[in-house]
Amino acid sequence: MSNDNVGRVRSVFTKSNWDDWLPNADAIYTYNKFLQAVAKFPAFCGESNSPLGLNEPDTCRREIASLFAHI
Repeated sequence: MSNDNVGRVRSVFTKSNWDDWLPNADAIYTYNKFLQAVAKFPAFCGESNSPLGLNEPDTCRREIASLFAHI
């Protein structure tokens, strides 16, 4: 849970965001478990997209939005 990408997710998508976006989520879907899953994929929110002029936090926001759009 100490991976850089987990810290980045925590900074751009907080527990409060989680609670707001998923108020009726089943009890097995928690913010902490989401962060544990993020930790297993270091490239998720782990890179910038500098050709598009995006820094790491902006890229992470886009990746999170894309993830939730697909699930």
